[in-house]
Amino acid sequence: MSLAIALLDLNRGIENKVFKKPSNTRKAPDPTQFWLLRAEAAALLKVLIEQGHEPQEQAAEHIYRSLETYLNKITARARDSRQRKDKVAKKARPGALIIGWLAKFEPAVNPESAKESKKDDAKEFADLNFMSVNRFQSHYRGLTAEWQQLPERERGAWVKTRLDKLKMKLKTFSV
Repeated sequence: MSLAIALLDLNRGIENKVFKKPSNTRKAPDPTQFWLLRAEAAALLKVLIEQGHEPQEQAAEHIYRSLETYLNKITARARDSRQRKDKVAKKARPGALIIGWLAKFEPAVNPESAKESKKDDAKEFADLNFMSVNRFQSHYRGLTAEWQQLPERERGAWVKTRLDKLKMKLKTFSV
């Protein structure tokens, strides 16, 4: 939902969920800048999968391993105790975090492809994270266009360059 509409509703005395406090007050919601970075990582994963560069698990693990140092600094997992982190890492696949991000964005971008029970969740996610959903869409289109113009021998270097750009953005991000 756009902020302008939410402000108009508030002006008319209609409550809007944008201004409601999150139900989980122990942890602040992630900043928009981090959602934008998630969108870029998810878009890169989608391109690598759709263009047949790597299978989903392998591509997600590749992205995660490249960004791991910076992700650990800003994700909730890094704030857990070392022991809990080790247990989680043993249970979870390394790329599960990136696959989870893609799973959040895909239904929000294509609500008709979402299962019936998740349509409302996808719409709410898209409404609350409209900037990052738009970033996902535009980034995905741009990356796909770049990929299709590349000669096959240059695609590995292109992936490395895209990951390096994302690493720099994560490096300068602060919680």
